[in-house]
Amino acid sequence: MLKKVLFGLIITIFCLVFLSLEAAWGCSLMMKSNKQGIFVGRTTEWWGPLKTRIALIPRGFKDHDRFGSLNWTNKYGVIAIEDDEKFGYSGEGINEQGLNVHLLYQDDSRMPEPQPGLPEISTVAWTKYILATYGSVKEVVTGLKNYRIKMVDFPYQGKKVKVPCHFAVNDASGDAAVIEFNGGKMQVFHGPQYNVMTNEPNYPRQLANLAQFKKEKKQYSVEDLPGGAKPSNRFVRISFNLDNLPQPKDPVEAVAYMEQVIDSVLVPAYDDKKHPFSPQSDSWAARWRVVYDLSRMNMYFDQEETGKSIYLKIKDLDFTGSEIKYLKLSDYKSAYEL
Repeated sequence: MLKKVLFGLIITIFCLVFLSLEAAWGCSLMMKSNKQGIFVGRTTEWWGPLKTRIALIPRGFKDHDRFGSLNWTNKYGVIAIEDDEKFGYSGEGINEQGLNVHLLYQDDSRMPEPQPGLPEISTVAWTKYILATYGSVKEVVTGLKNYRIKMVDFPYQGKKVKVPCHFAVNDASGDAAVIEFNGGKMQVFHGPQYNVMTNEPNYPRQLANLAQFKKEKKQYSVEDLPGGAKPSNRFVRISFNLDNLPQPKDPVEAVAYMEQVIDSVLVPAYDDKKHPFSPQSDSWAARWRVVYDLSRMNMYFDQEETGKSIYLKIKDLDFTGSEIKYLKLSDYKSAYEL
């Protein structure tokens, strides 16, 4: 009898997990302003393989949110990093104005209730919509009152996964904002000082934890920084490393410094057989990383799964035409072949 009860309990838990799967990214984001310009870095970890591709979306392209009610025409040309081939989902990108947009996982995110009269856009379409129609962080923050963002179940590898998330935006002026949904309310943290983001807990708690580390000082040091892939630890490590970067002598060195900060929190590949499958974890291996030089409109992309590295000069790309183009990584030089 006990065996039957236990077996039933195991099956119930299994079904709850896989019928309403909540997939997690262990992502990290950072921005640094220095004498060489504005630099942004981001890494993406994911619990399974990603079919990542880089999309060039032209000006004038007509797009829509297949999970919401918003339609739009691209005012700006966009480079979007897409992580699926069927739906063209993107949680990362840059437009030709130098606006940089990011979606990161946040497990404790709680969306506001629907607001009558406002159009809705899904979390998985927000990045492309913002890149297509906004030119600065200030515009993005001002425009948040004009629509409602809603979370949707997103198809991935034959399953529907929940992606509770938060957003960040940066631009070439050095402005930044973090947008979260905490306790059913939207919270916006606007200003260049909000230059780091990882995952849960929510941003107020991340900032409080960072302040405590700075106050105690001992662990806010190169010798005793907290390790591991825990989001709050990554938040502290990034903050410390950004605070203590030397002034780069040129833009190439500035990009190299950002890559070093990324490497301090990037989760390397490891044997999945030694770690039980858990899509709720924030410690999966890195799938790709990217560094942007927003001052010069350059993008450095590394696909960790394939070892491909490319260097894009955004200003040299052709954003005319009527169709989305997908860039072949083999057609572009590596960042290390300049």
